[in-house]
Amino acid sequence: MDPQTTKTILTLLKSLNQKLGITIVVITHEMDVIKEICDRVAVMESGSVKEISDVVSIFSKPQAQISKDFVANTTNINQLHQIFQDNPEIINLADDRELIRIDFYGESTKDSTISYISRVFDVDTSIVFANIEVIKHDIIGSMVVILSGERRHEALDYLQTIDAKVEVYK
Repeated sequence: MDPQTTKTILTLLKSLNQKLGITIVVITHEMDVIKEICDRVAVMESGSVKEISDVVSIFSKPQAQISKDFVANTTNINQLHQIFQDNPEIINLADDRELIRIDFYGESTKDSTISYISRVFDVDTSIVFANIEVIKHDIIGSMVVILSGERRHEALDYLQTIDAKVEVYK
């Protein structure tokens, strides 16, 4: 189907679900369809259910590897590996720098986190990659940054305390 027809059908299905209170089962590999009309998601692999959750949780905190792979493919986060390959200087950092990924969701999306850690911990923050999704009126974001400065470890400790997932690449 062309994109406009698909959008029209999805809007109709969503409307039927809301007006009639009926459950609609959608089987798809299209994560954009899931984002658009689903409330709950069952992720399957080889005929067995690997994860069941609400759609926001699947995209913000996927648990099963298959879910993580689907989400990575739809949020452009897989492009990071290509960026690192094409720009090796990004990952070959001096000892006083950290390359980290921050996945924001929930309340942390409403805060000025990057500005806060830069100001409070006197660290420089260079954004390498960023992606934002809006799913069911919730904001989910991923960011890869380079932190530099003497207090960067304190900034990392702070990031672990907020509603975000932090992964240190280097």
